[in-house]
Amino acid sequence: MQRIKATSKAKSTSDYSTAKHRKEQFKKVKGVSSLYRYYSRSGKAGSYYLIARIDGVLKKECLETGDLDFAKKKILDRKKWLKGKRGERTLMQLACDFKEATTKNQKHSIWVINHLKKCPFANQSVQKISKDEIARFIKSLELKNRSNNLFFERLKAVLDWGVPDFLQENPMSEAKYRKQIRKKVVREKPTAPTIGEFRAVVDCIRNQKFSDTAKASADLVEYLGLAGQGVAEANSLDWSHVDFSGRMPNISVQRKKTKQYYSFPIYHDLMVFLRGIHTRLGEPKLGKVFEIANPKKAIDTACRKLNLKHYTARNFRQMAIIGQLRSGINPKTIAKWQGHQDGGVLIMKVYSEVISENDVDHEINEMNKLKPNNQLDEVVPT
Repeated sequence: MQRIKATSKAKSTSDYSTAKHRKEQFKKVKGVSSLYRYYSRSGKAGSYYLIARIDGVLKKECLETGDLDFAKKKILDRKKWLKGKRGERTLMQLACDFKEATTKNQKHSIWVINHLKKCPFANQSVQKISKDEIARFIKSLELKNRSNNLFFERLKAVLDWGVPDFLQENPMSEAKYRKQIRKKVVREKPTAPTIGEFRAVVDCIRNQKFSDTAKASADLVEYLGLAGQGVAEANSLDWSHVDFSGRMPNISVQRKKTKQYYSFPIYHDLMVFLRGIHTRLGEPKLGKVFEIANPKKAIDTACRKLNLKHYTARNFRQMAIIGQLRSGINPKTIAKWQGHQDGGVLIMKVYSEVISENDVDHEINEMNKLKPNNQLDEVVPT
């Protein structure tokens, strides 16, 4: 009889403790200060929580994890941040503080502050602002792509500046820029000068008075038109790269885009030109060939004096390539001389239309290649 009473008593105590546990929502984790775990009324374990009194204020924050080891690490960082926090700031206050603390891009900071005046949560604590609210606000501004991304970037910089004094993490850290739809670039057809215009520009530059760099600029422009090379390749040209001897004299240069070396032959006109400069300078073996880095100013002045179209250094290179194509040189060979590695695909794509549409004489020469003897004989049916 006594045994039965003891059993019933133990049973009632167990039921009481279970009921008490179901009423409790947070249970202290042993061995870790201020760490609690949430339990639902059904007894299911949930996330870990930080519950502590810091500076006289009771703090209760979810650590958003059910892993004990991760919760132990996170609670230490969170408590350290809460104890070192200087107070709360609104989004508008944070933007104004950021403007005063930084000296760069003051116009952009003022522009962001003016837009934040329309923000419904501008006077709300930055700790309570979510990334969804920020995204909806930026969308409501209806800015264009570039302005939208600029506002996004500056507002993200403001919130980054508030970490870790007023924010533990930036709510915009994982947000993305608006994707810009780029317009398709239409490659313009080259408008190259004629040989007469090229010679006139070179002579005009060389005969300029009161200029210390007239001859040097004229030499560079003439080289661009004769060799068909770019300004970047001409700037890196050294006398050690020029080989006047051998069965096929050539120049070896490094292409700026690919950083790879390629060579092209020195034909008669280019040979006479380079020999003249080489002799004038005392036949050096090393050193840069041209003193001038960019002939843009000299070309602009010459075109204005001669009432010509505004040509650039690239146009003189295009003139040389078109001349090589008109002479019947294989486009694959021309591409090799330009340092291209596509077998002449780009050369034919860009320059074939130019010589076929803008040069009537070239079309006549091509048509004359069709001789009556090349026509097929009529086949008489049997």
